[in-house]
Amino acid sequence: MGREKWLTVLLVAGLLVPRVSRAQGGYAGAFLRLGVSAETVALGEALTAATNQGYSLFFNPAGLTRLERRQLRASYALLSLDRKLTALGFSTSVGPEPGAEQDGGERAKPRAGIGLGWVHAGVDNIDGRDFDGRPTGMLSNSENAFYFGFGMQPHRLFSLGLAGKILYNRFPGMTETNGALTARGFGVDVGVLVGPFGGLTLGAVVRDINSRYTWNTEHVWEHGTTTVDRFPRVWRVGAAYRFLEGRALILGQAEDSDVGDPRLQVGAEWEAVRGVLFRAGMRGTAPSFGLGFSRPLLGRQFTLNYAVFSSNSEAPRVEHWLGWAVEF
Repeated sequence: MGREKWLTVLLVAGLLVPRVSRAQGGYAGAFLRLGVSAETVALGEALTAATNQGYSLFFNPAGLTRLERRQLRASYALLSLDRKLTALGFSTSVGPEPGAEQDGGERAKPRAGIGLGWVHAGVDNIDGRDFDGRPTGMLSNSENAFYFGFGMQPHRLFSLGLAGKILYNRFPGMTETNGALTARGFGVDVGVLVGPFGGLTLGAVVRDINSRYTWNTEHVWEHGTTTVDRFPRVWRVGAAYRFLEGRALILGQAEDSDVGDPRLQVGAEWEAVRGVLFRAGMRGTAPSFGLGFSRPLLGRQFTLNYAVFSSNSEAPRVEHWLGWAVEF
């Protein structure tokens, strides 16, 4: 029983593999490469150098210092193959702008930012079968990343950020006693932002430093072992340019990793009408499009976001993303 169920784990895990990246798709942590929110997916996930974005924690923690207001954001994705992905994040900047003077002529403390976030991916109701076609029970899987980040802006043109993430993967009903097979891990992202220079901001980030899952299969196999699944370490450099009095944004970045698969990502946003945002992006050769509707209410700024993403895999699929945000 243990052997058949363990083999089906490989099948279930494969359902969470992103189709936009062939080289990285077969490695652990695939759910963190599917996307985060409707807003970021519509922009091609090219947010390494973006500022004042509520999801800076997930893309470049140095951006936490550039937020103008506290932000709470949530997103839900309707993915192919009955997969689901949700994200929740809170972020805020604290302290005065660098260079500002306190009373008495003293120099103000550097501006800082903090963020908390959660990304969850899962799939349910998989009909498990052995090699002879006999049912082995219903299967499911869930992966989680719990983020906590901090950024500091020692100079108005320079920001640094660090984000840690606790990783947790769970397969219920997989052990000999019908218990859950779990793996845990911890990883770090480090980022930097430079600018703006007349609307231009540059950024760089290293993601998934030491990120990995550690599995113990002694309760699944007769002679269980400990296995480590390492996440690919990813490097990104990007640029963001705001113009038309802040109503238009162009994003671009280059990405590579220690397992290969270099690619380019681009995105654009235009507030054609006050409170109505049009977005488009490209991840490699996979296009995405989106809309955002932003309105003030009771002293808060509420935004609804939608995105549609078309993968460029051997079997292309359209995925829908919904998001909600409030700034206060």
